[in-house]
Amino acid sequence: MKAAPAPTDPAEFRAGLIYAFLTYTIWGISPLYWALYSGPPIEIVAHRALWAAVALAPFVLIKAPSIAALFSLRRVKWAAIGAVLITANWGAFIWAVTNGYVLEASLGYFMGPLINVALGMIFLGERLRRAQWVAVGLALIGVLIPLVASESLPVIGLFLATSFSFYALVRKKLDVDGKTGLFLEAAMVAPFGLAAAIWFEATGRGTFLEASWQPFLLIFSGTVFTAGVLLLFSLGARRLPLSTLGLMQYIAPTLQFIIGLAQGEAFGADRAAAFLFIWSGLAVYTWDMYLSDRRRRRDRRLAAAGPPG
Repeated sequence: MKAAPAPTDPAEFRAGLIYAFLTYTIWGISPLYWALYSGPPIEIVAHRALWAAVALAPFVLIKAPSIAALFSLRRVKWAAIGAVLITANWGAFIWAVTNGYVLEASLGYFMGPLINVALGMIFLGERLRRAQWVAVGLALIGVLIPLVASESLPVIGLFLATSFSFYALVRKKLDVDGKTGLFLEAAMVAPFGLAAAIWFEATGRGTFLEASWQPFLLIFSGTVFTAGVLLLFSLGARRLPLSTLGLMQYIAPTLQFIIGLAQGEAFGADRAAAFLFIWSGLAVYTWDMYLSDRRRRRDRRLAAAGPPG
């Protein structure tokens, strides 16, 4: 999803701020929602893929020039890869927040922008500025601190950060809008989601069809919840510059961090030091992004003004 340049209409900009704030706030407090669920995390992932495909199909298929064009070999290839990555990411997040790893999940999403920078250098040949090297280096130190202190890496956080960053990289190859891309990815996983949902119910391990209304409501409304948040994000992204959107993305992991602390998760000296280095890297990265954006805007103004005289 590409963010639009800063809108000239202040009302549009304010609307974009509201949409983005709601998006990241809902994402940030989502661990409280999923903590109400007591079934297997993979069941949520299965139903999410299945019902997302069903819900989006009418809106996407009615506008598609043809089924063959929509499901071209190139699109299917990249959609399948993206589907595997985002499904794994979502499953890991659900597992983390339902098993007492909210702090580590927040650590992963704090690391995300810095992982994006590293992947851009490795796979897209992007050259890093000095400040970006410093930011990535600080994040790397933050990741290594738990390894040195307790001989363990923040595996969940690293997996969440890298899987979502690779997903963003793959998503650039899928030449469709966000809604169509989400449908294609869901369609790739939906058959497996249906098979998993049937298996859970057939073996008595599922919660979707329990007599109690709570599991059904949690799983089904979770799909609507996800689609609604993605819609809010697209509305905000179209109205805000990337620099503003980039700053607001830290709302979600900050709220997750607060929730993890409030739930009494362990927060020893090694974890505090890891967060401190990663936050320092983010501060350097964000400041560099702000300066770079300001230089681009200045250059555009000078170019629009033309030569003096």
